[in-house]
Amino acid sequence: LVRKKKAKEVSDLQEEGKNAINAPLQPSSTDIHPEDTLLEENAERTMLDPTSRDDSKFKELLRVLIDWINNELEEERIIVKDLEEDVYDGQVLQKLFEKLSGRKLNVAEVTQSEIGQKQKLQTVLEAVNELLRPHGWALDWSVDAIHGKNLVCIVSLLVALAMHFQAPI
Repeated sequence: LVRKKKAKEVSDLQEEGKNAINAPLQPSSTDIHPEDTLLEENAERTMLDPTSRDDSKFKELLRVLIDWINNELEEERIIVKDLEEDVYDGQVLQKLFEKLSGRKLNVAEVTQSEIGQKQKLQTVLEAVNELLRPHGWALDWSVDAIHGKNLVCIVSLLVALAMHFQAPI
């Protein structure tokens, strides 16, 4: 009985590991409707209408931002293909900020756990906010929004960085 239980635990753990590895490769579900989630009083939500993703100007903006990041981080051998999937953990934002600002951030080089990713993202966003806030930028992003792959917040952050550093885009 004990062996069967241990074998079941091992099997469950292996399945959970496979799911964790494959989860980023699976498309995210867009079946979440705003009316299905509750907001605190005075809380705000940003969202992108799924049909907006098909807008040619929005697609062009995403392409320009991706090309800009790839050009900036070419020496680091970092290639961004999808902003939501490649930016959420803080690694690309860290390298981009360090390259543009010339300032080294004291963060772990690689973070795999969600807590580690959020801590890294917190440090990076604090540095970005410290840089942009005095110049009057509306800081429309947060650790949870970026880590939650909120494309509106990710694009807003990247556009603010591009404009601040006068990116040639």
